[in-house]
Amino acid sequence: MVGAPKEQPDNVDVRVGMQIRLIRKERGMSLDMLASQIGVTYQQVQKYESGANRVSASTLARIANALNVRIGDFFLEEENVSETSFPMPDHQCIMIARKIGSLDPHLRRSLADLVEALARKA
Repeated sequence: MVGAPKEQPDNVDVRVGMQIRLIRKERGMSLDMLASQIGVTYQQVQKYESGANRVSASTLARIANALNVRIGDFFLEEENVSETSFPMPDHQCIMIARKIGSLDPHLRRSLADLVEALARKA
């Protein structure tokens, strides 16, 4: 239908795209590098990362292989929670959450206490 409003991307597609972008950046990989490894243009990777285009299962498998991660790493555990009850985290929050698991447990507890204190003041 000509002139029909464009459908909004599904929240899961957006979240998967965010994870692709985050992991790609963590790996220091450019859009061009990932695109050439999975056989698409960098513009297509941009569309995947924005959630504008859905990623097929086979393409997601190629992306996981290129980034050396499991396919499940692209899905947040909270994906089944409604968007109204769980706001989509930004890239920095996701990056911090991924890195915090590698810290010493005592340091991780101290950091959690600090974040809680800061959040109370916000």
